[in-house]
Parts: sequence; C-alpha cells; structure tokens
Amino acid sequence: PHYSLPGLAVLRRAQGRGHARQLLDAVHLIVEADPTAIGIALDTDTPENVSLYQHFGYETTARVDGGGLTMDCMLRRNE
Repeated sequence: PHYSLPGLAVLRRAQGRGHARQLLDAVHLIVEADPTAIGIALDTDTPENVSLYQHFGYETTARVDGGGLTMDCMLRRNE
C-alpha cells in the first residue's frame, strides 16, 4: 500500500519561499510514520515539476502519453 498526493500548488507570487518544501515535509512525515506504507505516489503533467519532485526523493516510475498530454508517474519510497 502507498499514499497518493493528488495535488500540490503554491501561488506563483509565493513561489521560491520554501512553501512547497514545508508542504512536502509535512506529508512525508505522515507517510513515513505509517509502517505499512511503501511510500507516496503522485502524477504530474508539468515537466518543470519533475526535477522539483526528484529533488525531494521521487523517482519516475512511468511516463504515460494520453493523446498529447504526457503524465509522469512518480514514487517516493519510505526508507
């Protein structure tokens, strides 16, 4: 079993101030506290977000082309 992060957004004018880090850190603490979970998964259709999530330990597990929309499926495993 794993958790799923359906969405994460920071207003453009508030970006670059560590808000995404704070949100992800809080979510990661919850997921890591669950001994039954293998980690947390998310999907993104924004190529710029892939490197952001990789920075936080997510790996791309699949890339799906849905008729012109490419979705990166990512997973951050519990350690």
